Amino acid sequence: MNFDFNNQTITINKITFTHDDKIILSNDTNPENFEQRVTSLIAKYKIPSSSIHPLISDQFKIPLISDKVASLLPYPVKPTDLDDLKYHLNELKSLEIIQPSHSMFASPSFTKRKKDGKLRLLIDYRELNANSTALEYYFPSISDTFFKLKGSNIFSQIELEQGFYQIEISDTDRHKTAFTTPFGKFEYNRVPFGLRNAPKFFNAVISQILMDNPNVIVFIDDILIFSHSEQEHTSKSPRITS
Repeated sequence: MNFDFNNQTITINKITFTHDDKIILSNDTNPENFEQRVTSLIAKYKIPSSSIHPLISDQFKIPLISDKVASLLPYPVKPTDLDDLKYHLNELKSLEIIQPSHSMFASPSFTKRKKDGKLRLLIDYRELNANSTALEYYFPSISDTFFKLKGSNIFSQIELEQGFYQIEISDTDRHKTAFTTPFGKFEYNRVPFGLRNAPKFFNAVISQILMDNPNVIVFIDDILIFSHSEQEHTSKSPRITS
């Protein structure tokens, strides 16, 4: 096993995992046919990114340590980002991920460009997080994870794109997520990135959903399916992706 931290890759049995890989295949005896079957599975269960429906699960709560209201002055936004920000906010509203807010809470938002040039909306929730009660949940250890992988030589990685947006926030806590923008104040109906307990809660929800699938490892919004053979892999993957 080889770790390359500079290139963010892990190699197991001559199979290299990278940060951006969606599917990772083994060097089996008939890789082309196997790849075709896996590609068919992806196409069969692919869901359009425009459809972000909430999962049926416990709602995300934001318990506070004290009654302190997190409220900060807005951050400036680059004039060149305003049009894209407005478009992105309207898109989030149309998907019912955010809604206009009149909350006393006010966390500042800011923007950042992704590698592909698209705009990313970020919220500075540091003050809210400092007053939030920590969720008691622990991720699986690395040693336990590698023990489960022992003997496996075929792997698929599923990235739950915008997965947090499938978790609803409790009605009584949505006002705490309020954030300011040049186009007004909004609050989240679904879980955004940046909240203190969001990764742990999301990991717990997905792990609970997939608990009957022993050949799966969940780490936040990444799911690794591992198998000992092609037949095992193609039979287990549909149960997970469906």
